[in-house]
Amino acid sequence: MFLNKNDWKNWKTYYKLIGSVTIFAILIGVFCYYLIPGMGETGKWGMWTNKNEEGKVGDVFTYAGNDVVWVLTLFFGYFAVQTACLSAVWLFKNFLKGNEEGKNSWFTGNKFSLALVSWSSINILLFLIVFIPNAIINKVAFDNMEISTLWWIVNSFLYLVIPTIMIAYFIFGYNVKITDDLRKIYTVKNLLLWAIYPLIYFVIIIFRAQIYNSTWTVDAEYSNQMNVWVYSFLNFNGENKEIWSQTLMIIAISSGILALMPSLIWLSTKGFETIKFRTNSPSQDTEFVILKEFNFMSLADWKTAKHYFKMAIALMTVILMMYTISTVYKSGSSETARYVRYINKNGEITAVGGDLTTALGFMFGMFTFQSNLLVMIWFVLVFIKGGNEDKGSFTTYYWSMAVSVYITVTFIIFNFLMLPTVHKNGAVDGGEMNAAWWAMNMMLHTVAPLCMIFYFVFWYKKSNYGTTKELFTSKKILWILSYPVVYALVIVVRGEILYLAWNNNYGFAKAAWIWPYPFLNIRNTGWITDNMPGYVSLIVAVFIIAGIIFGFSSAYNASIVSLENKINNKDKKKVKNSKKSTKTVKTK
Repeated sequence: MFLNKNDWKNWKTYYKLIGSVTIFAILIGVFCYYLIPGMGETGKWGMWTNKNEEGKVGDVFTYAGNDVVWVLTLFFGYFAVQTACLSAVWLFKNFLKGNEEGKNSWFTGNKFSLALVSWSSINILLFLIVFIPNAIINKVAFDNMEISTLWWIVNSFLYLVIPTIMIAYFIFGYNVKITDDLRKIYTVKNLLLWAIYPLIYFVIIIFRAQIYNSTWTVDAEYSNQMNVWVYSFLNFNGENKEIWSQTLMIIAISSGILALMPSLIWLSTKGFETIKFRTNSPSQDTEFVILKEFNFMSLADWKTAKHYFKMAIALMTVILMMYTISTVYKSGSSETARYVRYINKNGEITAVGGDLTTALGFMFGMFTFQSNLLVMIWFVLVFIKGGNEDKGSFTTYYWSMAVSVYITVTFIIFNFLMLPTVHKNGAVDGGEMNAAWWAMNMMLHTVAPLCMIFYFVFWYKKSNYGTTKELFTSKKILWILSYPVVYALVIVVRGEILYLAWNNNYGFAKAAWIWPYPFLNIRNTGWITDNMPGYVSLIVAVFIIAGIIFGFSSAYNASIVSLENKINNKDKKKVKNSKKSTKTVKTK
């Protein structure tokens, strides 16, 4: 359902388009407002490094540009920014739907839309009741920025203008009729929907802040400078004794808004419904479904060997992922760790602790980690589902094949392309090749992939599979191929952006492993041959990986079709023989 020519005759179409574009433009301006003042060698986003051109530790410190990754993390950590992004997407999605807005989508349905309006209202009232008085009376900005005319303009747009755009359209233009019974709004499900997002937000921000603060223990002032707690009332490590009362006040205000705002919106929309729906019929509301019907295991599943195999591999991959994350955390947790953050403090280069942002960026950028994470999620789900493992979206036949192919890429690239070159180029991840390194990498690159491939080919419950010809003609193979292609593009683009943001400091970029694999580093030469340019290595790697995906998708599918045909033929013979024996008994 997309907008048509008639929709352009309605003012709401223009409002939704202009509103969404305006919100995105404001968000870009807000991001620049936070980024630009802290840039430079002595700016709070500035970084320094003692890595040389080879990415090794040297004696000379050089300027490594600005930490744009942290600025992005901080920017999207603001509750107002998150709700603004949701509002922009909400308006644009309704713009695309035209007069059919709110239909067949929980995101634009009445219940979630009312929740989004309530969350937007929190921003307005907190800004008016808490942030403005604090800025005027105490001369303190909630975001640790300098209170100036620009500060007032930026935050007025973020906390007043954007929520007003959203609320105004919901009241005057939204084409879904509000229920006539106010009691239907205050159901347990709706109350949970309104409260769950703010609660999750506060928990994540506090947890993230504590993690980062623990890595910057050398200089506690640095955590405040980087605004790691986002909002001052979430800083439970501060010396401010009123922090608990501030937090309780914020919780009380937010709870009051979430409780009262739906009623106020309901009253407002009821008053304008006769005007809104005078010329057209309203859309029907779409139920917000938190959890779809799920298929769980049964007692009979525990009688099969493959169920215990699934449980064992699920536990193994969960432990493996937890160990990997803990290892990466340790690598950026202190000034003696692998990743160290240096800043220019009063003209002196000072270590302020670990560089956890870089460490996490390396981990999440590894295709190995991503593919093993998919394997972990897949095994956990198929274990929970038991005999219904082929039911659901992520564990269907073609999704399962995709996960198997991705982990096969991990297996082949490491064991046949990367492993033979470790003696020349060092460890793939830049770590020390000790016993722990070998154990973890063999588990990630060999054991987990082989377990996934074995289970998918021989034990997975197959349904809705087709021939190899159908695999290619139905374009399913293109969907399987899309993820590695998108991954490669994102890594290459991310590498170039961070390289430029980091003052073209190649040593720092290489040490940070923003290019997780040498064939994704277009600035690298000599991976395959001594003089081969980086972009040629990338092209060669793309063709190799595409060949692996096409080849193994075909091989897995052909093997499964062959095995299933043999099983079906055996079953048919058994049925045929049983019929013959029954017929013989009757004749006697």
